Amino acid sequence: KHYLGELKGTGTRKVKITDAAIALPEGRNPVALCEFLVNMLAICSAKDAESYVAKHCPHLVHPRFFKARNTQAFAFLFEDAACIVLSPIDLDNLWLRLGNATALRTGPHDLVPGDVIWEAAPRHSAFAKEWDALRVEIEQWVKDVALKTDSVRPFILAGHATGGALACL
Repeated sequence: KHYLGELKGTGTRKVKITDAAIALPEGRNPVALCEFLVNMLAICSAKDAESYVAKHCPHLVHPRFFKARNTQAFAFLFEDAACIVLSPIDLDNLWLRLGNATALRTGPHDLVPGDVIWEAAPRHSAFAKEWDALRVEIEQWVKDVALKTDSVRPFILAGHATGGALACL
């Protein structure tokens, strides 16, 4: 039995792509959602991403691209979810890869916003620096767009390579 078999949607599609996430608690892969996110990661990495999205992706609402250091992010609203996909800008740069491979862990107060009272878990300092470079802009998009009309909106974060580590952070 297919994990989406019981769902009924409205419109031309039988179900929403984001509904595929219901497979996760069952220990199954949400194939439709994974394929969609991989496609979004490919768009994020394209040189003409902004114009492509404007022309070919009318279902992506409030799309925004971010770049800082060696990481790029693509945030958008899709169906009922806020999605953020992250990927490295230059996977072939040997020096960046060596820096990531030899980076130390951060301490509980390293690379955390100054206005927080919590301590951060130990994490890879190269990934923490990448996230810190993007964090302010992404948080602003979340406040201005993703949470503006729906404070209980589901969030989907995904990434490739360094972006996968950032999605986990």
